[in-house]
Amino acid sequence: MPLPLLLLLSLAMFALPVSGATCTAGGSWTCSGCVAPFLLSGTTCGTACPVGTFADTDARKCTQCPTGCTACISTSVCTACTSTLWRTADGRCVAASGCPASTFPATNRVCTACASTWYGMARSTAAASLLALLALLVVAAAGADEGGHHGESTCPP
Repeated sequence: MPLPLLLLLSLAMFALPVSGATCTAGGSWTCSGCVAPFLLSGTTCGTACPVGTFADTDARKCTQCPTGCTACISTSVCTACTSTLWRTADGRCVAASGCPASTFPATNRVCTACASTWYGMARSTAAASLLALLALLVVAAAGADEGGHHGESTCPP
């Protein structure tokens, strides 16, 4: 086989889709399915999914993350939220006011659990609550809560 023809065939092989993929040619390859380890993203097969999608290995495709997520591991679990939302422990993205009970919207954009002393005050006696409140006022006057957070928690005393 002449060298130019061999070179042309070698280059053509790199332009072909992965064996077993469902693709058609029309100026460029358009795929509707991919084989492992590749994933369908739009109309191409690749090894990684774009930002805002996750690898659905069962379906062999990149699937869109839920609204408000910038990264996720499934259609219901976000690992990062847009800059206006906070992530809950169960992986939802919510507004600051949507953080679950006993959590607060921390500056790291995560709904963070209140310190355990906040909880205890609600169950303690009136005298103990008063002492705890006074202690919190002293800590607040120093500029931080008992966890070292500076004005971050909005959990009720």
